[in-house]
Amino acid sequence: MRVGLSCEYFPGSQDRSARATLHRAAEEGLDGVAFASPLMVSSRLDRHELVTIRDLAAELGLYLEVGIGAIATPDRVIPAGEAESLLDACLVLGSTEITAYTKLDRFDPGHAFPVQLDGVVTLLTGLAAKARNAHAHLNLETHEDLTSTDVLRVVQAVGPDVAGVTFDLANAVVRGEHPLHVLEQLAPYVRQTQLEDVTLSLTKNGLRRHLAPCGGGITDWAKVIDVLGGLAEAPNLTVEQHRGQFDIEVFDPTWVDAHPDLQPAGVLALVAEAVRSVRQDRDGTWLQLSQEPQARGEQEFLEHLRLSADHLRLVLAESSRTDRMTAAGRETGRPLGGGGTYEGVQG
Repeated sequence: MRVGLSCEYFPGSQDRSARATLHRAAEEGLDGVAFASPLMVSSRLDRHELVTIRDLAAELGLYLEVGIGAIATPDRVIPAGEAESLLDACLVLGSTEITAYTKLDRFDPGHAFPVQLDGVVTLLTGLAAKARNAHAHLNLETHEDLTSTDVLRVVQAVGPDVAGVTFDLANAVVRGEHPLHVLEQLAPYVRQTQLEDVTLSLTKNGLRRHLAPCGGGITDWAKVIDVLGGLAEAPNLTVEQHRGQFDIEVFDPTWVDAHPDLQPAGVLALVAEAVRSVRQDRDGTWLQLSQEPQARGEQEFLEHLRLSADHLRLVLAESSRTDRMTAAGRETGRPLGGGGTYEGVQG
């Protein structure tokens, strides 16, 4: 499994071109780059520019994943022709695992949420034939506006042979779900990843998401990598560094009512994570409410990227070591180590 970066440009870089991003990624020892849209590679979707970046990625030994960007808001789905042009550009770039994300709003009184989701299904279904012919997959991201159930409904409606999931770990908590619960449900469909860790703190209305480098938060990365590595086609491990700040208002009845698929086990697991990390006084009786949302600068993004990449590689190395010990145990008939089997998360 390879470790890369999803970004608009490389953190801290003055040159924000796709070419500079690829070179910086290679210099940092990363294995690949993911862009949310081919417009980040060429603002005109110029074929020569696209081919040049595709060839540069190959020359540098980098994987290149490119998505079709944001495809829907509450009142608008991007035109089919625009989406097809973006898909064509992704294919020119050599990307056959293609992320799409949404910016829907389940609280919008003028646009029923199921209707918003239907628009996403219609658009992706219209792209399916071209994607199939190119042996490509359209992967819907677990973006902050969607629950895992929403994503699963879209994938199954479009068809799992051509539609998949981009598992965005940090976004999973925004809809009141524990990341491991989400991965357990969506694992058979996961084809891409966007990985960053989170910590959680209490607010008066629920929880607040704080962002952290991989290994610096609540995530059991050994389990995550065990699940992803066990898939028929293990995805790349792509670090994404989020900028959005979100509260998860699980104590607000209005918020809860807007999430009919909300599972108590997921919410309780998140609250437990927040309580475990809370600061207490000497008697252990005070629960400190969350501070203001965090802000990170370019230097901190770069430091967190390096920490994330190092941690993912460390977990991969440990997983590989355990697998070798287990294989050796089978050959000798003696158990030399655990196999790290993932049995799911129990509520």
